[in-house]
Amino acid sequence: MDHSNTSIDSPQNMNKNIVKSKDGNLSVEFGQIQNVCICYSLYPLLQYLLLFDEEITLHHTCYFLGSDGIHKSISDRLPAFYFNTNRAKNHKEKILRIIQKTSLRISKHWRFPFLKTATIYAQDFGFLSILIGKRNYAMLSEASCHLTRVFATNSPWLQNQTKRINSIKGKIENIMYGKLSTHIHGGNNQCKSFYLTEENFAPVFANKQIYVASLPTMWNSSSLNKQQAILSVFGTNNKELLQLNERPIWFFTQALVKEGFYKECDYEKLLKNLFKNYDSTKILIKTHPRDDFDYNKIFPDIPIFSNLLECNC
Repeated sequence: MDHSNTSIDSPQNMNKNIVKSKDGNLSVEFGQIQNVCICYSLYPLLQYLLLFDEEITLHHTCYFLGSDGIHKSISDRLPAFYFNTNRAKNHKEKILRIIQKTSLRISKHWRFPFLKTATIYAQDFGFLSILIGKRNYAMLSEASCHLTRVFATNSPWLQNQTKRINSIKGKIENIMYGKLSTHIHGGNNQCKSFYLTEENFAPVFANKQIYVASLPTMWNSSSLNKQQAILSVFGTNNKELLQLNERPIWFFTQALVKEGFYKECDYEKLLKNLFKNYDSTKILIKTHPRDDFDYNKIFPDIPIFSNLLECNC
């Protein structure tokens, strides 16, 4: 992940009203941008790429992507602006983030004039919600059944969010950055529709247009060209996907050592105790983008899949 304090890609990504992919393969003129896709993670990005044909997704969409869950290499293959949206860790970073957010709100319309007219598909929270402003938008799925969980009666998230909306800090954020700084996950009158990947139940869906289509259903109904285009965005191919199918047990990692949750020796012991319960010929290790632990050193016979792919299991 890009952990620098720079909030946005270099201005060379936007030259003479053209948004270019960093790899040089794609570009879209401001006047040709029909859709804007705003997201922080791979699940909604994959969903958006499946919703439309490759002509729209590659040649008529501008992407605003956050570093929370999308690796820069994926952003580089799209006509996109890539933001450092990682959580501010100290006082200095928090002050810098306030400056960056304020600057973005002031400058967004002359830097990105297409935001006034393009249809917006988004995750509507965090740093990048400033780009939505007062526009109407369609909400993309963050994960399977996510909204059912967060809007459940007495859910910890709902209780905390209610307190935040009514707090002095929340009201100040509304003034500085707009209503979407607190009224998120479609809980506002700007969100007109939801694109879900499964049947979902939440009070926030009242009076909204709801579209439901699972990722596998959309994938299977996509043309071969569209599938290949999506695989290219994620830096993988059919051969690697077939390798995944050969291993029925997938172990999804987190950066537990790198981020200080475990010492290396303790994590190694944990993995050995876990994996001894399974046939190693059936296991595949899918690493998290931030995880740099050396799994091959401990399990030389277990294949490691490190490509930045959204898996829907």
